[in-house]
Amino acid sequence: MKTFKVNEFRIKANELLKSDISQDEKQVLCSVLEYLLMATNNYHGFEYNYWMSGGHLAWVAAGMPGFPEKELYMTDDKKYEYCRYYY
Repeated sequence: MKTFKVNEFRIKANELLKSDISQDEKQVLCSVLEYLLMATNNYHGFEYNYWMSGGHLAWVAAGMPGFPEKELYMTDDKKYEYCRYYY
C-alpha cells in the first residue's frame, strides 16, 4: 500500500484552481479534493479566490449588501474559480 500527504495534494489542487484549466476540470478537481479532505477528516471549508482577491473590498465599498446581492462579489460569474481549501 502506498500513502501520500493530503496537504501536498491540497496545495497542488489549490494551485491548479488558480490556473487556466477549464471550468469542467476545476469542477472535477474540487469534487475530488472535497471528497479526499472529508474522507480523511481534514475538510475545514474553503473561500472563493475572487472574494479573497478583491471581491471582499468591492463588497465593503458597495455598503456590504446582503444576499442575494452579496453573491455578485463572491465569485466571478459563479465559475469554479473558487477555492482555497483549508487543511
